Amino acid sequence: MAGDRDERSDLKELMNFRGASATIRPVLQHVAAQGYTVTLAARSSHWRVQDAAGAFRCALPHTPSSRSAAARANSVLRRAGIEPMPSTKTKPKHAR
Repeated sequence: MAGDRDERSDLKELMNFRGASATIRPVLQHVAAQGYTVTLAARSSHWRVQDAAGAFRCALPHTPSSRSAAARANSVLRRAGIEPMPSTKTKPKHAR
């Protein structure tokens, strides 16, 4: 029973991506929802994305330094062959 509780808390912490910045957290959750394994690398402070076979696909920053980090992360995912997170930006409506 105690082992099950530890596994559930580890999974919950992983799904929350504790410590990741608010700009990169939704991208990490989107990647994990697609079935990829996302882990924090110990030395580089980057999130490692691996496929189901355990092959390394790409690395994403743990705490990016700019607001455009999510856009850069999506381009890294696209180059790695992973479906990027859909854009949430809407085009402004111009007044006539």
